[in-house]
Amino acid sequence: NRIKPEAYMQAMNTFLMNEESPLVASTLCSYLLSAYGELDTENKKIFEYYLLNDAQKHPVKSVRRILKKHVSQSCLAPSAIESVYEIWKAHHDSLLTEQDFTDMAYHLAIVKPSEWQDILQVQRARLTNIDEQRAFDYISRACNPDRGIQQKLFESLMNKDNRSVEPWAAKMLTLLNTAAREPQNNGYIHRGLDALLEIQRTGGIFFPANWLNALLDQHCSPEARRLVKEWIKQHPDYPEPLMNKIRQSAYHLLRHQP
Repeated sequence: NRIKPEAYMQAMNTFLMNEESPLVASTLCSYLLSAYGELDTENKKIFEYYLLNDAQKHPVKSVRRILKKHVSQSCLAPSAIESVYEIWKAHHDSLLTEQDFTDMAYHLAIVKPSEWQDILQVQRARLTNIDEQRAFDYISRACNPDRGIQQKLFESLMNKDNRSVEPWAAKMLTLLNTAAREPQNNGYIHRGLDALLEIQRTGGIFFPANWLNALLDQHCSPEARRLVKEWIKQHPDYPEPLMNKIRQSAYHLLRHQP
């Protein structure tokens, strides 16, 4: 905790743009995006310019794909959002799959709330596989800008029948907890952690970790940090394996000093 994420990210970005080895460059991407996740909202907006630039100009194809995919699902700066929107509208990029465009549409629908229905309608029309359409119809509901609808969708995930397809449920939870909606979605943190024992009891072996990552990964505010620490303090006798999963998923919050 002795290096600020801004300084670390600047260093990794400099190294990345001068690295041509695919293996080393991919590792640097991982470091770079890890630091991005720890930035506050305003600094994320600043660094998105560099990520987009790298995604367009880096000599290694795999690096361009990693960065383009990441920015397209997380950007917050208006200029970055418009750049991603143009990529999505063009719907022609050899680095991106149709699933990438679908994930892009989810994010764009959230950060462009006045156009959310139009964006989702266009993307659904692009899907030809019935299973993809069913997944889209389930997940895309989380893009609704109505906070009341968002709350109802979150509460619906407390019912195990609504989590029967766990990857869909995890993706919906991820969208409900997107950084673009913080701090309003901080209210899901305690309730989501309270549900963890039931998630373990009724879900697959990997679902508790997936649930926690979806719930906590994108939160970065001081309030979110306080809420997680408060919940942990209130549960001193919680089962150790699950508490370890919570600490792991919330590490980016817990590592910071109060």
